[in-house]
Amino acid sequence: MKILMLNKYYYLRGGSERYFFDLSRLLESHGHTVIPFSMHNERNEPSEWSRFFVPEVEYTGPMSPWHKIRAAAGTIHSPLARRNVEALVRETKPDVVHAHNIYHQLSYSPLAVAKARGIPVVLTAHDYKLVCPNNQFFRRAEICERCAGRHFRHAFTQRCGKGAAGSLVLAIESYVNRRLNDAVKKIDAIITPSRFMHDKFIEYGLPEEKVIHRYNMLDATAFDPEYETQGYILYFGRLAAEKGVLTLLRSMQRLPQVRLLLAGEGPERPSLESESGRLGLRNVEFLGYRSGQALEDVIRGASVIVVPSEWHENQPYSVLEAMAYGKAVIGARIGGIPELVEDGKSGLLFTAGDAGDLARKLEQALADPQNLQRMGRQGRARVEQEFAPEPHYRFMLELYERLLQLRRG
Repeated sequence: MKILMLNKYYYLRGGSERYFFDLSRLLESHGHTVIPFSMHNERNEPSEWSRFFVPEVEYTGPMSPWHKIRAAAGTIHSPLARRNVEALVRETKPDVVHAHNIYHQLSYSPLAVAKARGIPVVLTAHDYKLVCPNNQFFRRAEICERCAGRHFRHAFTQRCGKGAAGSLVLAIESYVNRRLNDAVKKIDAIITPSRFMHDKFIEYGLPEEKVIHRYNMLDATAFDPEYETQGYILYFGRLAAEKGVLTLLRSMQRLPQVRLLLAGEGPERPSLESESGRLGLRNVEFLGYRSGQALEDVIRGASVIVVPSEWHENQPYSVLEAMAYGKAVIGARIGGIPELVEDGKSGLLFTAGDAGDLARKLEQALADPQNLQRMGRQGRARVEQEFAPEPHYRFMLELYERLLQLRRG
């Protein structure tokens, strides 16, 4: 089988790319052909199909008014992406199109090519873009669902984009792709990596027969668990408002004897460092960006991993990776996190945004090192059993084949 895999980034940038590459490799290991389509970037993985990729589009930096208009129009419909996908489809003749993170830079226009040629389209939803203009249900440091009922004007009135112009583009884009059902009509199956997302999509009116829940996979054999610890708390991930790191810092006032390490970068780092100083936290260390062996070492030494998010997380890889390393997880009770962190089994849950509750759960966890190891082992066992690649492959193949059968009639 030939699968045309669409994602706007062709290098490891975040969770959607992680899954994009993992799924591609899994399919190829079973003898299928995966044909990528993406944007050019100097960090891209090599590909024989890169000649069909479109130039990189970024919405930062100075642009002339004409370029701003063209960029805005391209978020709704990218003629170049459509033309290049048409050429790629003519040459490769794929059986299935599987889309991931395509909005804005690629737009949904490549899906129109598949629709016109009768090729089944699968979309793995890595965020809430199909129902929320800014894709997070998060605005001004709080959960926001003002656009419920397809009232996308709120994306403009609440300034969910970059300034008034960017917010207007988000509102128009969502109106075209959602209220007029233009995007959803092109998709045959929408995979949601959390039950929470599945239910939220149904609540917001996506066709129930198209929405399918399936967790993303993680190959536990690639992670060497470590149940002994060096006694510190760890957060690893992006330093952004929706990630709840400020709440984590405030909780540390009650645990002055315990070290907290923060591994990651992001727009909130300066303000978080300032707040840490204001709170007089001598037990907090900002490590900056870590990857590869350096990140693995710091995870393996941790007593517990904290995931303090304050937005409706979908299926954060940080939770699965922590569990694969044999670490107990203290997670916020929000979005898809409670589906992964079983309270009292593989970790503990706390009320999102509540620094006092988080501090209490951290104290509880650290007071019983043997129970921490027990929870770490249970988490590791669950990743091995429920998130293994081979069952995921069988699910994906059955879905592809069922959609092909339906198209053939």
